[in-house]
Amino acid sequence: MEKKSFVVVTRNDLTPVCPYCEARLEEVYRKATGIGFFLFARSVLYFCPSCRKVLGAGQSSWA
Repeated sequence: MEKKSFVVVTRNDLTPVCPYCEARLEEVYRKATGIGFFLFARSVLYFCPSCRKVLGAGQSSWA
């Protein structure tokens, strides 16, 4: 099987759409907990401002 590289393309001419309510996402809300310093993890949720459903989550030890 041939290996193909993964390409990331910046497209500022497109506006993403919420997969739940299909609203155009001109902005995305973020909610974070924790202090994000060394052993203390910082959890982050990204969610739609229209329907408030979670679009993604992450955790990091850096703020």
